[in-house]
Amino acid sequence: MVNLPVVMGIDLGTQSIKVVLVDRDGDIKGIAKRAYPTHYSRYGWMEQNPRDWWEAMAACVRDVLMGTGIASNEVAAIGLSGHMHSLVAVGNDGEVIRPVIVWADERAGAEAQQITERLGAAALEITYNPIIAAYTAPKLLWLHNHEPETLENLSLICFPKDYLRWCLTGEWATDPSDASGSMLYDLSSGSWSTRLCDVVNINRDKLPPILPSTEVAGSLRQAAAEELGLKSGIPVVVGAGDLAAALVGAGIVREGLAVINIGTAGQVMQLIDGDLIQYLGKVYLFSHALPKRIFGLGAVPSAGLSLSWLRGSIISSGDDVSAISYDDMDQLAGEVSPGCNGLLFLPHLLGTGTPHLDGNARGCFVGLTPSHDRAALIRATMEGVAFALKENLHLFNIGASVNRREVRLTGGSARSAVWRQIIADVTGYPVRTLQCADASALGAALLAAVGVGWLRDTIEASERVVVMDDVSIPDQEHHMAYEKHFEKYQAVYQAMTGVWNA
Repeated sequence: MVNLPVVMGIDLGTQSIKVVLVDRDGDIKGIAKRAYPTHYSRYGWMEQNPRDWWEAMAACVRDVLMGTGIASNEVAAIGLSGHMHSLVAVGNDGEVIRPVIVWADERAGAEAQQITERLGAAALEITYNPIIAAYTAPKLLWLHNHEPETLENLSLICFPKDYLRWCLTGEWATDPSDASGSMLYDLSSGSWSTRLCDVVNINRDKLPPILPSTEVAGSLRQAAAEELGLKSGIPVVVGAGDLAAALVGAGIVREGLAVINIGTAGQVMQLIDGDLIQYLGKVYLFSHALPKRIFGLGAVPSAGLSLSWLRGSIISSGDDVSAISYDDMDQLAGEVSPGCNGLLFLPHLLGTGTPHLDGNARGCFVGLTPSHDRAALIRATMEGVAFALKENLHLFNIGASVNRREVRLTGGSARSAVWRQIIADVTGYPVRTLQCADASALGAALLAAVGVGWLRDTIEASERVVVMDDVSIPDQEHHMAYEKHFEKYQAVYQAMTGVWNA
């Protein structure tokens, strides 16, 4: 039994990295965050440099140690989570051989269609998911079609958290959640699929071994420890993809609980109860960090991104994004009545996720009049994201899920009292926030705690440590008004499909 005082959770998000320290009593001792750049070299492309990840992580670790006064030898274990589906291509020396293709990169749409056509019904039978450009498999086929020299130099592909773990320990591995998000994985057998690998022209020996999320994958190397300001030899567990880790960090470890996460993208997630077939084609299905459990996911690709786009491109004064803070935007949105006097926003800047799966869809405001000011644009954006999340929540209304009593909210939006209330009023469910809004980082820390024996298993860790915070109760008058507004939202979407797909 380890007796050191804290475990460290590291979450590599799409836009920033977060590091959290949790003590043996489950108290959060400190959190640090650093952003890193994303590069858009062509329309629809999104790429990142893993060196930026490492530098941001090292700075975050030093920040949180300095801010808490915790010594380098007081960290008992490290857990990791990271954005899923992104492709990290590694050469023989362990260094990346091209920029990372981020999950939201849209270049592989044609390749996703090719995979679907080659596999036919087998695609759903093996992965339980439709093949879309966001996944790793189409990105690999794109490399085969457009960058064959990259594949010639390829030693291994991995996922973002797994690359960071290699930098920490020198050991390659992944976990079932990240593996299941690649579309190279057989969800039923829990192993890499030779058939899927053959379709994208990749050998299975170029994929990392799959280990349980709580297994210790290696220990912190001396060189990495010196850069981070930690003691060498600290156990580093396998960890999980950010969505699976967020479920652990939000307490979603039993049936009947749902969580909405709003980061760059938005997700509605809950454990799947019963036969997976009844969810087939309705939601995405991935492996949980819990052993042999599956969770369902409904996706809104540009949820938080819609608000950050509005702030940076429309609301701010010139190039000074800091001219208006998110707190300012929250206050402005609170001054506008529900429904924004007929103004609607479709939050499809990156196309739609579930239930429509339309990569040609685009964002738009509908119903603008001279009376609509920036406050109305802000609230309409929040409402549009809430409507898209409501559509996805309905996809889970099967079996025991219809008895859902509340929804938990994580991510940056959880800090917005106005947005929380909008989501409660739109969905009709009480919305609870968590004491630690950074659920993926907390989940990573809890996986580390289990890995070194602090807690018996992931369910115990989650239910013991995750603490609820505020609750927003639906206003029934507003809910009824939003039901009518939601019908208009759906009608506008249907009308616009003819424009996007003409």
